[in-house]
Amino acid sequence: MYPRDDRTDQKAIWMLFVDGIETINDCLELIDTKQHRLACRLFRDVVEAIDLATYFSSSDKDKEKNLKSWYDNKVIPNRVFRNYVSNTAGETVAQAYRNLYRDLSKLNHRTYR
Repeated sequence: MYPRDDRTDQKAIWMLFVDGIETINDCLELIDTKQHRLACRLFRDVVEAIDLATYFSSSDKDKEKNLKSWYDNKVIPNRVFRNYVSNTAGETVAQAYRNLYRDLSKLNHRTYR
């Protein structure tokens, strides 16, 4: 249990993971009813929630500023996490994330294929 006014990283991480788990459950229900396109769109939300929770668990120099912004109802762009990964995990991991996000973007932003 967290108090309503708690603005810690632990609460944010918990909230993001609960949201991710609930969204995965929604994806599974959609797949069971053969609504694969909607499930794919929601799956991107799961990845983004997990990435933001991972960022909030980091020791990045801008984490506290971004955490405050998040609690102030501002969107933390995906590039914040991708830049963090690039700076801490190296270029191979950063490239894998770029590829993942590019593939997930194709699920939400229509292309011919």
